[in-house]
Amino acid sequence: MADAPDGELQFSELVHNIFSQPPRPPRTILLQLTDDSLNEFSANEEPHQEFFLDLAAAGVQKLFNTRQLAAVTQEDFTLLQQYMNSVGVMLVVHIVNPDGTVQEPWSGDVAEGAKLSMTVRWL
Repeated sequence: MADAPDGELQFSELVHNIFSQPPRPPRTILLQLTDDSLNEFSANEEPHQEFFLDLAAAGVQKLFNTRQLAAVTQEDFTLLQQYMNSVGVMLVVHIVNPDGTVQEPWSGDVAEGAKLSMTVRWL
């Protein structure tokens, strides 16, 4: 991955560099957030979680031409997961039904009013 002269990449460049080639093996792309990057998040956000969720959303856009994770197939999600594994994280996704029960995505019909819950876990 080519670095900018100062070693920093803009987010859009990072997205392009990661998602424009086949996924790499897990934990082979090393990322370091700068203080300036961390300061972009509000006090009630967990910066690393938010960064990787933003990266996943941008990857969905780049790979599948949509911003809606709910619109991707299970096979598409597996590919996205491989990309996210290459930067050292795993996406954890659940469907939370209006009654509070939780189900795995793609495991059956989704109740009306259900919400998608996504977090990241370090590999």
